[in-house]
Amino acid sequence: ENKLNRNFVCKNWESAVKFINDITPIVESINHHPDIQLTNYRDINITIYTHSCNGLTEIDFELAKLIEAMTDIEYSPKWRREHINSV
Repeated sequence: ENKLNRNFVCKNWESAVKFINDITPIVESINHHPDIQLTNYRDINITIYTHSCNGLTEIDFELAKLIEAMTDIEYSPKWRREHINSV
């Protein structure tokens, strides 16, 4: 499956919704929209791929880099400790 996936746990519901709202201007600015799932009130799953070709293109990697560059994501402290290399 040619998709980029990222899973993480936010501190709470408010921080999860804030994250989704914070990436909105980024995805709109490059007109490339990831699939985002919010489950268990704070678990986020992001899937990035180019829907038109059902695979990966350069813009997918660009979007992933922009999202990874976000520094104000409020992770769950436990998740952050357990995934120190992911943040």
